[in-house]
Order: sequence, then C-alpha cells, then structure tokens
Amino acid sequence: MNVLDLGANLGYYTIMLALLVGPAGRVYAVEPVTGNFDLLRRNVQLNGLRNVQMEQLAIADRDGEKTLTLTAQSNWHSFHEPRLRPDAAWLRKYRRTVVGSMRTTARSLASYLADKPPMDLLRMDIEGYETRILRAVAALDAPKRERMHILFETHPEFYDGGEEMRAALEILCGQCSMQVRLLVSDYQFGSRRHRRIEPAERVFARLGYGPEHIVRLFHSRAVYANLRQEHAIDLICRSECVNAAFLAPARAATPTGDARQVVHAVRPAGAGRA
Repeated sequence: MNVLDLGANLGYYTIMLALLVGPAGRVYAVEPVTGNFDLLRRNVQLNGLRNVQMEQLAIADRDGEKTLTLTAQSNWHSFHEPRLRPDAAWLRKYRRTVVGSMRTTARSLASYLADKPPMDLLRMDIEGYETRILRAVAALDAPKRERMHILFETHPEFYDGGEEMRAALEILCGQCSMQVRLLVSDYQFGSRRHRRIEPAERVFARLGYGPEHIVRLFHSRAVYANLRQEHAIDLICRSECVNAAFLAPARAATPTGDARQVVHAVRPAGAGRA
C-alpha cells in the first residue's frame, strides 16, 4: 500500500500511516517548512521507520517556486490566503495570525507522482488549499488515480462560499466515479465555550442521519457513513460541524477492518479546529 501525506508537519499521521501500511508499504511524506521538516525527520528516525520517504517541498498547481504564508501556529501554514468567508459569523478561533512568508520549491501533483507507483491513499491537511489538490487529482491520468482514496481535513471557513470545493467534489464524484464514504464531525455535542454552534448531531439528524449512521464515536467527534452524496458535499463545503472527509473509488469496497483503520487515522491529535 502506497500513501502520500501532504502537509506532513511534524509526522503525527506519517508515523501512524507507516505503522498501518507495514514494512511492505510506503509513505511519501511531503512538508515544505524547514522547522517542521526537521521534526518530521527526527520523529521518523526515532520510531525506526524505514518505509517513509520524506521530501522538503510543497505540492501546488505547478512546478517551480511558490510563496507560502506562515502563521503563528506551525500547522496552519498554507498557500491559501487565510481569509474568513464573509457570509457566516465564523468563530475568531479560525482566524490565522500571519507572521511572514517563505519561498519554497513546489511540484505539481502530476509531476510529483510521475516516477512513483499509484497511490492507494492521499492524506492532506493543507489549510484550504485542498480545493486545488482535489482538482489536480481529478486531472490525473486514470492509472494514477483509479485506486486512490482521499482523506482530507476540511476548512469551510476559507472556501469563499464553497463553490470551488463543490466543483472539485462534483468532478471527482461524477466524472472520476468517486464517492464520499465517511465524514468526521466536529462539535458533535456542541461546545461549552461556543454556545452559538449547533451540535453536529443535530445538523446530521436534520438530514436524516442518526446513531445508525455512526461507525465510530469519539469525545467530541463522530464518523458518519452511508450519506447521500449531495448531503455530504454540501456539509463539506459549508458546515463547521465537519472536520474531515474520506473519499473512495465508487467500485471499491470498504471492509469493516479497513474502515476501522481509516477511522483511527483521522482521530484528532489535539490540534486544529476542535
């Protein structure tokens, strides 16, 4: 099994994925920021992992150099301008404090994957830039894309109304024959600190999804399965009650064991939007 980890940061998910795929698999971990990359490399070495290939660069819309926006938190750097959508009263916690920028080597997704085997899983947490990468996935030649599953953290606060994300998902779920298989909720039971946020269980229930659709429940998040595609896409594009999404080829089965591994891989690490 081959996995591409975009926005690997200090390696939390890289290490988890490397253990999941085992010695016969391979994880390609991509991280552009020097401080993060140094920690990634050290963590991989400390865990004695030999099935991880690390590269200090970024995946973008084209080969060359690109300016990366740096923020106060090391896991919030992005090519996407951290500007909150004006059409909703987003919490102040979503605002990014920009502290600078840096030039980084960038490769297009197609260019990066050209000399690598087809990926079974693409995992990414890239602070709003995932819309561009999803479009890049749709543009890949079929042999590079047809077995790829995609796990990404959502950032609807940056989607500018959600139309770009909606278009990318509709292409993937239409022309590319993929499906949104799982959604990971945020604020499943509401928030004591943020009273205005409607609990995710109510948001999902209003669309007809109850406990029978939950395959795993955490302290403040749940993993939902068997959603109608139009509902899943709309929630990804517009709801702060969604934390992550998992897409799979429509013809691919998702056995219970594999689904359980995916659920473990998306369990929150104590950082981010929750």
